[in-house]
Amino acid sequence: RYIFGASHFSRLRKIGSSGRAVIYENTSVFPKWFSVSKALPSALKVEDDFSLITKRKIDLSETCFVADPSRAGLYTKRDVREIAEDTNSVHLFAAGKGKSLIVSSEASAPGWQAWVDGEKHPVESINHAFRGILLTKDEEKITLRYEPVSFRLGLFLSILMMGFWMGMIFFRGRPVIK
Repeated sequence: RYIFGASHFSRLRKIGSSGRAVIYENTSVFPKWFSVSKALPSALKVEDDFSLITKRKIDLSETCFVADPSRAGLYTKRDVREIAEDTNSVHLFAAGKGKSLIVSSEASAPGWQAWVDGEKHPVESINHAFRGILLTKDEEKITLRYEPVSFRLGLFLSILMMGFWMGMIFFRGRPVIK
């Protein structure tokens, strides 16, 4: 919603300055989840995509950049609603038919898993830093869960170390095999 310092975006409103940094407000914030009508293959560098946005006056509420070039193309727009959300999951309903690309305006992180109508789907990399889900045909129900491998690995190592220390406490003072 707010940007401190220089910006390439044209739809920002200058609201002040703090020291040497200028503060801008984004007056056209996107919803958390929405559908786009077109996807372009992303460049290797985000700066190249920003340049293209400026040159072509691309509206990011209608068009996005996808990391996988095979996902580029035209899509059917859908009405996306968030049904429920908790600490590590979100449930969406994308009303409509046909091939559609659902995009999040929240930054992505490794570990997001997606299920569409109960079947596992890949999470797409959108605009270099966001996530998206490709829907085909009549798919409408989407569940995303945050299940990072790092958490499970950390949990396993913690339990392993707890077992080690419990063993040290339990066997403390007992004679070792002679």
